[in-house]
Amino acid sequence: MSCRASPGGWPHAGGLGANFTSFSIVFLISALAAFQRIHATHDVAVNVYNGLDPYPQIGLATCTGREKEWADCGELLACPSLCRPVQCVFSGWSAWQNMGGCIGLCSRQRGIEVSNNECGSPCQGPVIQTIESPECLDDDCAVSFTPCTWGAWSEWSACQSSSGDKLGQSYRGRKIEQFPEGGGAACTGPWNQTRPCGTEAVAACVLSDWAGWSECSVS
Repeated sequence: MSCRASPGGWPHAGGLGANFTSFSIVFLISALAAFQRIHATHDVAVNVYNGLDPYPQIGLATCTGREKEWADCGELLACPSLCRPVQCVFSGWSAWQNMGGCIGLCSRQRGIEVSNNECGSPCQGPVIQTIESPECLDDDCAVSFTPCTWGAWSEWSACQSSSGDKLGQSYRGRKIEQFPEGGGAACTGPWNQTRPCGTEAVAACVLSDWAGWSECSVS
């Protein structure tokens, strides 16, 4: 029985026998070798030959995941740490700087001179500080603090009632001479005073000098 090769495909014959062409034998050997090489790797080879193409198509499905896993041995002592601690170190503070405006604040800063490693301690504390001071005000912002001051007392007024009237009164007053400025202290105390008329002047008690000692009595 004779056979012939179909264009672009496998040899076509009425039945399989010993009359394969040399092309068919070479093709089968090559395809088997390719399949064996692919099968030897970690990938999965799938033969999807459809009987029409001159060469079989090989589809690869890649494996995912790990081939090994590690875990601590509970019965063994832990390995000593090879990390040598490096502690964090601050740099020095900068000079005080005016923060601007008329807020009366100055600030200073510092940075990290040495950074800690994974087993060292980080820096603790602020990197910016502020302070309130009159020295942190610009010259055009300075305000003088002037307290309030009283003027002098006036003379006592004359009594308007008749002599001896215990209800008559005399008074005197004073005024503010300087009002407070720039947040200065306010004036305290009365702005006027009164006193009764027609009464004797109040005098404090005064003791006389001691007398001489008396003679001692004899029983």
